[in-house]
Amino acid sequence: MNLPAIITALSVNLQPYLQYGVNAEALLYAICQNETRGGELGKFIRQEPNFFSKYIEHSNDPKVVRLRNLYGNRLAVSMGPFQVMPMVAYELDLDENDPPEILLNYEINVFYAVQILIKRSIPSATKFMNSLGKIHYSVSSISKDLHFVRSIADAYNSGNATDKIIPKKYMDDAEKWYLSFVDNKKRTLK
Repeated sequence: MNLPAIITALSVNLQPYLQYGVNAEALLYAICQNETRGGELGKFIRQEPNFFSKYIEHSNDPKVVRLRNLYGNRLAVSMGPFQVMPMVAYELDLDENDPPEILLNYEINVFYAVQILIKRSIPSATKFMNSLGKIHYSVSSISKDLHFVRSIADAYNSGNATDKIIPKKYMDDAEKWYLSFVDNKKRTLK
Protein backbone atom coordinates (compact mmCIF):
# COMPACT_ATOMS: atom_id res chain seq x y z
CA MET A 1 0.00 0.00 0.00
CA ASN A 2 1.24 3.51 -0.70
CA LEU A 3 1.43 6.19 2.00
CA PRO A 4 -1.85 8.01 1.16
CA ALA A 5 -3.71 4.68 1.20
CA ILE A 6 -2.15 3.74 4.55
CA ILE A 7 -3.09 7.12 6.03
CA THR A 8 -6.67 6.75 4.78
CA ALA A 9 -6.95 3.20 6.12
CA LEU A 10 -5.53 3.97 9.57
CA SER A 11 -7.36 7.28 9.99
CA VAL A 12 -10.46 5.19 10.75
CA ASN A 13 -8.78 4.04 13.98
CA LEU A 14 -8.07 7.64 14.98
CA GLN A 15 -11.43 9.26 14.18
CA PRO A 16 -13.34 8.09 17.31
CA TYR A 17 -10.83 9.88 19.55
CA LEU A 18 -11.21 13.29 17.93
CA GLN A 19 -13.57 16.04 19.03
CA TYR A 20 -15.04 19.20 17.51
CA GLY A 21 -15.50 17.59 14.09
CA VAL A 22 -11.76 17.26 13.43
CA ASN A 23 -11.11 15.05 10.41
CA ALA A 24 -8.62 12.26 11.25
CA GLU A 25 -7.34 11.83 7.71
CA ALA A 26 -6.71 15.58 7.37
CA LEU A 27 -4.93 15.64 10.74
CA LEU A 28 -2.64 12.76 9.73
CA TYR A 29 -1.97 14.43 6.40
CA ALA A 30 -1.06 17.71 8.17
CA ILE A 31 1.34 16.04 10.59
CA CYS A 32 2.96 14.01 7.81
CA GLN A 33 3.41 17.18 5.75
CA ASN A 34 5.04 18.89 8.72
CA GLU A 35 7.32 15.99 9.56
CA THR A 36 8.55 14.85 6.14
CA ARG A 37 6.89 16.91 3.41
CA GLY A 38 4.16 14.33 3.05
CA GLY A 39 6.51 11.37 3.23
CA GLU A 40 8.99 12.77 0.71
CA LEU A 41 11.69 12.57 3.41
CA GLY A 42 10.23 9.48 5.05
CA LYS A 43 13.20 7.21 4.32
CA PHE A 44 15.60 9.45 6.24
CA ILE A 45 16.60 8.91 9.85
CA ARG A 46 17.00 12.05 11.95
CA GLN A 47 19.38 11.93 14.94
CA GLU A 48 17.93 13.21 18.24
CA PRO A 49 21.05 13.37 20.49
CA ASN A 50 19.42 15.46 23.22
CA PHE A 51 16.72 12.82 23.61
CA PHE A 52 19.32 10.14 24.28
CA SER A 53 21.20 12.14 26.91
CA LYS A 54 18.01 13.36 28.58
CA TYR A 55 15.82 10.23 28.60
CA ILE A 56 17.86 7.13 27.78
CA GLU A 57 21.52 7.37 28.72
CA HIS A 58 21.11 7.52 32.52
CA SER A 59 17.72 5.86 32.93
CA ASN A 60 17.42 3.03 35.46
CA ASP A 61 14.06 1.88 34.13
CA PRO A 62 14.49 -1.86 33.37
CA LYS A 63 12.84 -1.62 29.96
CA VAL A 64 14.95 1.38 28.95
CA VAL A 65 18.14 -0.33 30.18
CA ARG A 66 17.27 -3.48 28.20
CA LEU A 67 16.56 -1.48 25.04
CA ARG A 68 19.64 0.72 25.52
CA ASN A 69 21.79 -2.41 25.77
CA LEU A 70 20.21 -3.83 22.61
CA TYR A 71 20.03 -0.74 20.41
CA GLY A 72 22.08 2.06 21.98
CA ASN A 73 21.70 5.46 20.35
CA ARG A 74 19.50 3.95 17.61
CA LEU A 75 16.69 4.61 20.12
CA ALA A 76 17.31 8.35 19.88
CA VAL A 77 16.33 8.96 16.29
CA SER A 78 13.11 9.76 14.51
CA MET A 79 12.20 8.04 11.28
CA GLY A 80 9.59 7.32 8.69
CA PRO A 81 6.89 9.60 7.29
CA PHE A 82 5.74 10.62 10.79
CA GLN A 83 9.24 10.76 12.30
CA VAL A 84 8.32 8.28 15.03
CA MET A 85 11.00 7.77 17.66
CA PRO A 86 11.77 4.09 18.35
CA MET A 87 11.87 4.63 22.12
CA VAL A 88 8.32 5.99 22.00
CA ALA A 89 7.17 3.08 19.82
CA TYR A 90 8.69 0.59 22.30
CA GLU A 91 6.87 2.39 25.12
CA LEU A 92 3.68 1.87 23.09
CA ASP A 93 4.34 -1.89 22.85
CA LEU A 94 6.47 -2.28 19.73
CA ASP A 95 8.05 -5.72 20.20
CA GLU A 96 11.47 -5.27 21.80
CA ASN A 97 12.91 -7.88 19.41
CA ASP A 98 12.01 -5.72 16.42
CA PRO A 99 14.91 -3.43 15.50
CA PRO A 100 14.26 0.33 15.52
CA GLU A 101 14.55 0.45 11.73
CA ILE A 102 11.25 -1.43 11.44
CA LEU A 103 9.71 2.03 11.75
CA LEU A 104 10.92 2.77 8.22
CA ASN A 105 8.09 0.48 7.09
CA TYR A 106 5.31 2.96 6.29
CA GLU A 107 2.45 0.83 7.62
CA ILE A 108 4.21 0.32 10.95
CA ASN A 109 5.24 3.97 11.12
CA VAL A 110 1.71 5.27 10.51
CA PHE A 111 0.30 2.72 12.98
CA TYR A 112 2.60 4.05 15.73
CA ALA A 113 1.92 7.68 14.78
CA VAL A 114 -1.78 6.93 15.30
CA GLN A 115 -0.96 5.29 18.65
CA ILE A 116 1.03 8.35 19.72
CA LEU A 117 -1.88 10.58 18.79
CA ILE A 118 -4.44 8.40 20.59
CA LYS A 119 -2.45 7.73 23.75
CA ARG A 120 -0.46 10.94 24.15
CA SER A 121 -1.18 13.87 21.86
CA ILE A 122 -4.98 13.87 21.92
CA PRO A 123 -5.26 13.43 25.73
CA SER A 124 -2.75 16.27 26.19
CA ALA A 125 -4.60 18.50 23.71
CA THR A 126 -7.94 17.64 25.32
CA LYS A 127 -6.59 18.62 28.73
CA PHE A 128 -5.38 21.91 27.26
CA MET A 129 -8.70 22.58 25.52
CA ASN A 130 -10.61 21.87 28.73
CA SER A 131 -8.38 24.30 30.62
CA LEU A 132 -9.35 27.14 28.29
CA GLY A 133 -12.99 27.17 29.27
CA LYS A 134 -15.98 28.69 27.52
CA ILE A 135 -14.92 32.31 27.97
CA HIS A 136 -11.93 31.79 25.69
CA TYR A 137 -14.14 30.78 22.78
CA SER A 138 -16.40 33.76 23.13
CA VAL A 139 -13.41 36.06 22.44
CA SER A 140 -11.22 33.80 20.29
CA SER A 141 -10.94 34.29 16.55
CA ILE A 142 -10.08 30.63 16.02
CA SER A 143 -12.70 27.87 15.88
CA LYS A 144 -12.62 24.97 18.33
CA ASP A 145 -11.77 22.42 15.65
CA LEU A 146 -8.71 24.38 14.48
CA HIS A 147 -7.67 25.09 18.05
CA PHE A 148 -7.85 21.33 18.71
CA VAL A 149 -5.79 20.59 15.57
CA ARG A 150 -3.18 23.14 16.68
CA SER A 151 -3.11 21.70 20.21
CA ILE A 152 -2.70 18.14 18.92
CA ALA A 153 0.11 19.31 16.61
CA ASP A 154 1.77 21.04 19.59
CA ALA A 155 1.59 17.83 21.65
CA TYR A 156 2.81 15.66 18.75
CA ASN A 157 5.80 17.94 18.19
CA SER A 158 6.77 18.91 21.74
CA GLY A 159 5.27 16.02 23.70
CA ASN A 160 2.77 18.10 25.65
CA ALA A 161 0.17 20.72 24.73
CA THR A 162 0.06 22.12 28.27
CA ASP A 163 3.73 22.97 28.75
CA LYS A 164 5.60 26.17 27.97
CA ILE A 165 7.10 24.76 24.74
CA ILE A 166 4.92 26.19 21.98
CA PRO A 167 6.11 25.27 18.47
CA LYS A 168 4.19 28.09 16.77
CA LYS A 169 5.50 27.50 13.23
CA TYR A 170 4.77 23.77 13.51
CA MET A 171 1.23 24.57 14.70
CA ASP A 172 0.70 27.20 11.98
CA ASP A 173 1.90 24.78 9.32
CA ALA A 174 -0.29 21.95 10.69
CA GLU A 175 -3.32 24.23 10.50
CA LYS A 176 -2.42 25.26 6.94
CA TRP A 177 -1.97 21.64 5.77
CA TYR A 178 -5.10 20.50 7.61
CA LEU A 179 -7.23 23.18 5.95
CA SER A 180 -5.65 22.45 2.57
CA PHE A 181 -6.60 18.77 2.84
CA VAL A 182 -10.15 19.53 4.04
CA ASP A 183 -10.65 22.08 1.24
CA ASN A 184 -9.37 19.65 -1.42
CA LYS A 185 -11.67 16.92 -0.09
CA LYS A 186 -14.69 19.27 -0.30
CA ARG A 187 -13.81 20.15 -3.90
CA THR A 188 -13.42 16.45 -4.78
CA LEU A 189 -16.81 15.57 -3.26
CA LYS A 190 -18.74 18.24 -5.19
